[in-house]
Amino acid sequence: MYKSLLIGFLYPITIIFSGWIRVLLSFISISLGSGIPTLYFLMGISFVKIFPDTIPFWPGYIFGLIFSIIITNYTINHDTKFGYYSTVSTCGSGFIIGSIIGLVFRLF
Repeated sequence: MYKSLLIGFLYPITIIFSGWIRVLLSFISISLGSGIPTLYFLMGISFVKIFPDTIPFWPGYIFGLIFSIIITNYTINHDTKFGYYSTVSTCGSGFIIGSIIGLVFRLF
């Protein structure tokens, strides 16, 4: 169960650092830096596929999804005060949508 929670914790941490990841990918290529929300959408879909059969799926998935929703909700509320959308809010939204779509694919 600890491994599952660790996996569930790593994905929201990458959402927090999505701005830095965008900067690093922009150094490589400008087009890679602008595609960061798409990258997090695909990462959300793969989130449900990385759990092997030996690690329980639900604790990490629920923990990671709830933590991602809290981060995204906080940043969206912060962004509306200033009138722009940050990388964290767009990447968090993409990750949440992707992880829900990935869950549907895993269940069926």
